[in-house]
Amino acid sequence: MADAQPLDHLTQVDEALARFALQIDGAIDAVLDQSVSNYPILVWQRATELEIGVLLIAEANPGNWEVRMTTLEELSTKNLMRPDRVKGFREVFSDARKQYCLFVIGEEGAQFAFRPRG
Repeated sequence: MADAQPLDHLTQVDEALARFALQIDGAIDAVLDQSVSNYPILVWQRATELEIGVLLIAEANPGNWEVRMTTLEELSTKNLMRPDRVKGFREVFSDARKQYCLFVIGEEGAQFAFRPRG
């Protein structure tokens, strides 16, 4: 069952997300309420690979994840998202009050994941 291991990191992220939901929700709501961005993105990484955004949680367990808050605009400005992908991303991530956008960086590479809020 070699395919189960790559998904293990997402299971850890989901568990840590549930554990820290109040803190994360407060940060997302602040970004939205202060009109910083309509597209807040949570960067989940185990080692500080990207110095981006604002550190929210130094060690989110399980998995010892570092969680940072960034925005679509910052990813685009720092060329971490190609300009031709921004429109499609906005269509997929349409309401940050209803869903989380996670940018998960692990041994398997980097990927976006979306999870419902609440």
